[in-house]
Amino acid sequence: MEKSDDLIEKMMHEYELSLTYKKSWILWILASNKSIWENLAFYTNLVLNVVIAISYYEHYDEKEAEQMGEEELEQEIDFNRKYEPRLLGNENIDFTPRLLLILGIINFLFSGLVVLFFFIRKARFLVKNLWINWYES
Repeated sequence: MEKSDDLIEKMMHEYELSLTYKKSWILWILASNKSIWENLAFYTNLVLNVVIAISYYEHYDEKEAEQMGEEELEQEIDFNRKYEPRLLGNENIDFTPRLLLILGIINFLFSGLVVLFFFIRKARFLVKNLWINWYES
């Protein structure tokens, strides 16, 4: 009997959400395409990680390296790896950090949509269950 009450409550919540979504076509589009946002978040995360993996490598100027000592060269390589990522050896130092920032923001937005609509659908019941369990103990 208790499970049927929970099921009825969940169905009523879903119905109320569908009425809210019908009032705004933007909300309806965002909420009804959950799997698209999940896939886009996954693929932007994948691209972001690949860009990071191929941007941080040991790069240095060979002509300058001949004039440096071994310790100085190691410091130069270490500095370049940490602070000057270069996508596939791109000479423009600003390109890769900007690309990483843009991909990170896009990934944050897609992941945020996934989390937001998860909480819109589930938070009410999760909080209710936590509250009941805390109150009973």
